[in-house]
Amino acid sequence: MKNKLFCLLALLTGLSTRPLLAQNKIVYGIGLGLFQTKLNHVDRENFTQKGYSVPEFKQNDRLGFSAHVLAAKPLWKNISLETGVGMSTFRSQFNFNRETLDIDIYYLNIPLLFNYNIPLNPSSGLNVSLGANIRALLFGQDNYQDIIEEHIYLQSERNYKQFIISPQFALGYSFRFNNETRLRISGNIGVDLQKAMQVKGFLTGWGFYSNLSTASYAYYGFSVNYFFIPKRNLG
Repeated sequence: MKNKLFCLLALLTGLSTRPLLAQNKIVYGIGLGLFQTKLNHVDRENFTQKGYSVPEFKQNDRLGFSAHVLAAKPLWKNISLETGVGMSTFRSQFNFNRETLDIDIYYLNIPLLFNYNIPLNPSSGLNVSLGANIRALLFGQDNYQDIIEEHIYLQSERNYKQFIISPQFALGYSFRFNNETRLRISGNIGVDLQKAMQVKGFLTGWGFYSNLSTASYAYYGFSVNYFFIPKRNLG
């Protein structure tokens, strides 16, 4: 009788811990984000009177977009580490009297976030994320050379910062479809630590690039992430 009871207890223990073991596996996912960019600290006090560096300009903040491939590893209890690789675009627009300056910057993204999940019920919970988004410049483009009256040679890909670290905070809601898949919808906010431009050489102090040399991005928006456990990782 004791042997049968022991075997039954062992069987029940194994069945109850199996989902927990599956939860400790690395999960993979894809993510899409839409965010409002804000180019802060544009110099509005010092003007060179050439290259549209004049007080009469209007700044329009534009929407940005991101897409990522993700991986998350549980660390301890409800805390996990999330990273991945993806691409994002930051866009700005400035209207002068007769011309419009459009700026589009494309980055390679590596998010590095610590997530804390607060269970609400067996299938859903709140998710708090804190970390950084590391961005490497892919390329940047603008129409500055097309609208200025002075004809100078500009290499646009060299006018933007190569690497940017951006602390980021997110608050989201996650829904688990089953032991293998879950969906998370988050609102997030981030602030760049580095300037968006890297004006060097003869461009220093020249035209509107001088006004942009002090500016850095902040952003807020939302993201949708879908996570799954590959079949080969299922316990």
